[in-house]
Order: sequence, then C-alpha cells, then structure tokens
Amino acid sequence: IVPSALASDEGDQGPEPTPPPAEMVGTWTAKPTPEVTITLIIQDGGDFTWKVEPQGKPATSITGQALVRLDELALTQEQGPPLVGKFALPKPGELTFSSLGTSDKAPPLNFTKGS
Repeated sequence: IVPSALASDEGDQGPEPTPPPAEMVGTWTAKPTPEVTITLIIQDGGDFTWKVEPQGKPATSITGQALVRLDELALTQEQGPPLVGKFALPKPGELTFSSLGTSDKAPPLNFTKGS
C-alpha cells in the first residue's frame, strides 16, 4: 500500500516509496524540549515505533510502516493519519525531521542515533 501522503502533486511522477535506507535503521532519540523525549525506532524492512515521553505524563506511541521517497519520510499507521515530513541525514548518527503541515517557524526535530 502506497500512502497518499507521499503521492506527488504532479500525477505521481516520482519514484515509488521504499523502506528507509540502512543508515536510518536503528534507535533515534530527540529532545525537542527538556521535558519531552521522542524515540523513533526503525527496523529493517521499515517497521517503526514512534514514542513520545512527556516528563510526568504517560508515554504515547504509534507503530506502523515507514516509507521514504526522495527527502520525505512517512510513518504510516493502521489507526490514524500518517506522520509525514522532510528528513535529512546531515552526518552519520544524525537525523533531522520536519513534519509537513507544521508552521514554517517550527524547528526540525534533531535525532541522534543510539548504540
């Protein structure tokens, strides 16, 4: 199933979405604020878990299939809309993710890869 979130506006002329490349496989952690930790686990084949842990509150998570097309990452789930955004791998062990549909002024999430 190809999520419509990665469909091109010009009649879908780009490459087909694929599972994330090997350098994206692993456990990634971001701290957008001192009170919030986001963990993204991407497995071989594209299965993912996205877990948000606000300090002093219960953690929430989604799971599903991660797909990449060009510089976009879609985290698709069975029971809700996909989380879609632009990503970059500026250097080994670093991943940035800017969710589409958020304010242009919102900073990207900066993830670092765990061991």
